[in-house]
Amino acid sequence: MYAREWHELNAEGKSLRFIARQYGVSHNSVSRILRKHQLPVRIGHSAEFKDISNQQFGLITAVEVSEKTCAKGSYYWRCYCACNPNISLFILGSDLRRDRKTHCGCNFPMKFDISGEKYGYLTANKDSGERRSGGVMWECRCVCSNKTLVSYGDLTSGHTKSCGCKHRRSGEDHHNWSGSSEVKHYLRNHLMSWKFKSLKFYGRKCVITGTEKQIEVHHLNKSFIGIFKEALEFHDLPELSSVGAYTSRQLEQLTAKVISLHFEYGLGVPISHKLHKEFHSLYGHSTTPAEFNEFVSMKEKK
Repeated sequence: MYAREWHELNAEGKSLRFIARQYGVSHNSVSRILRKHQLPVRIGHSAEFKDISNQQFGLITAVEVSEKTCAKGSYYWRCYCACNPNISLFILGSDLRRDRKTHCGCNFPMKFDISGEKYGYLTANKDSGERRSGGVMWECRCVCSNKTLVSYGDLTSGHTKSCGCKHRRSGEDHHNWSGSSEVKHYLRNHLMSWKFKSLKFYGRKCVITGTEKQIEVHHLNKSFIGIFKEALEFHDLPELSSVGAYTSRQLEQLTAKVISLHFEYGLGVPISHKLHKEFHSLYGHSTTPAEFNEFVSMKEKK
């Protein structure tokens, strides 16, 4: 009912907050009602108001003033940072003018150079240039050849030790990461089609318990290490310590041979992580189908 009066006062230069105080309502209510009646809203300010529209403060550009204020009445400005103009930031005008805010956090300096340092299965390559919550994000290379971004804090504290592959590997698929383990891990990551077909053939369940949780694929007819060494011998390649030690052609040949040998020796058998670990603790890692069947029979009798 006051919409027209409020509009006239606002058009005269009275701020929404001034009008709100006169009528005992909130400035948000004044704004909402004016817009509801499709009346233009002019944001009025006190004498201290300074227009900083389109001005730059470091990497921050102020776009327009917002109706949001702090407890002291200072206005927030809708801004954007040069690192990502599509994201709106709301910053107090006083913080901008006094150089308290000159970037969104993307421009924090790299205090420590950890290029080439190893943290678990990750090697820090370089500062990615990205900042998250004020932290420097490092581009890292995992032993499985995946690249990932990890903060300096997560690397140095030990919170993050791999790209995530470590947590998906256990039992026979988990390495001690010594010798040629980086190469083996790289090759295992290329066996997904063999593992998928093995799981599908057995209904994605442990052949002993029938569980579908924490399932691993056991090499029934020949161990992975045996297949790996056979592939090396086939191409007359040495067992090197890292993926990068092979040429692209050698790595391509080795990968293709390892995959083909897996299918030649037949599908693997799904088994729970707990039983898989128990089986290898009893029989070792160079096992035969007869030993696995003996283990299955022993478990089924219990």
